[in-house]
This record gives sequence, structure tokens and C-alpha cells, in this order.
Amino acid sequence: MVKARHGRRKGFRGSILLMSLVMISVLVIMLGSAAALVTRQLHETVNQEQEEKAFHVSEGGVYYVLFLLSSNSHTMQSLLAQSEPIEKVINDPLTGQEVGTATLTFSQPGGYGPGEGIQVRAVGHDSQDRTCQQIDAIIGANPYVVRFWDHPRQCAEQSLNQPPTPTPL
Repeated sequence: MVKARHGRRKGFRGSILLMSLVMISVLVIMLGSAAALVTRQLHETVNQEQEEKAFHVSEGGVYYVLFLLSSNSHTMQSLLAQSEPIEKVINDPLTGQEVGTATLTFSQPGGYGPGEGIQVRAVGHDSQDRTCQQIDAIIGANPYVVRFWDHPRQCAEQSLNQPPTPTPL
């Protein structure tokens, strides 16, 4: 007759259970870390997309000023005489959906005579108003072209109503 072996050593009792718990704990930590990484990457992607939209909105604001000048609906002097910033809603040309709003302020650039150039600060906000991007540009006359373009990394909301001060070329 074969006897069942009950004489296992007491020091190894439950070691498989302990090893299983350690392995499960390691897997849970790895899955939690992976989930946190994916979530962070998703937030970074959304933030980058909103920053790009805000940049394109501010860029659209500069091109809107070029359009106003080229179409003779405004002159440099009439834009400089604006007491309040111009708010321009920028729409997606394909879908017609609002992309954001550009706030445009104007000043006379140094080194340019009246009617020779205008300094434009375009502050673009995405449609959810979460991020903003700022572009400072100098538009020269005859023909109307952008002669200077500066895109600071951060949007200076507090300087919205102050004249832009880009560095000369």
C-alpha cells in the first residue's frame, strides 16, 4: 500500500501562495503605471492640439489684417486709430465650425513712417478658451507683406492692451 506523503517541510508551506501574491502585486503595479502613462500622454496630446489651434487662430488674425489692408477696407491709419482691440472669430473653412477668437491690437512700429508699416499683436484663443498663443508681426506697405514675425512661447494675457514690442530684424 502506498502512503500519502504528508511530511512536507514546514518552512515551505504556503510559498506558492506567497509567490503568486507577489507576482499579482507586481502585475497590478505595472498595469497601474501603464494606465497612468497612457492618461498623461492623452492629456499632453489634447493640450498640444489646443495650443496648435490657438496658434492657428492667432496666425489667422494676422492674415485677417493683411486681408483688411489688401482689400482697401481699412488703412494702416484707420487700424492704428482703433481705440479697442478687434475681435475676430476664426472658423474652419471646411466645416464652418468655430476654431477660436483672435484679439488684434495695433501700434506704430519703430523705424517705420506713417503708412509704411503697422505692428500687429494677435492673441489667439481656442474655441474652449483654454489656451492662448500670441504672435507679434510687422506688416509693411507697398505691397502689404509680413516683414517681421515673432511667436513667443507663452501668451502674455496681461499685455493684451499694451502695444507689441517685437525685436527688430
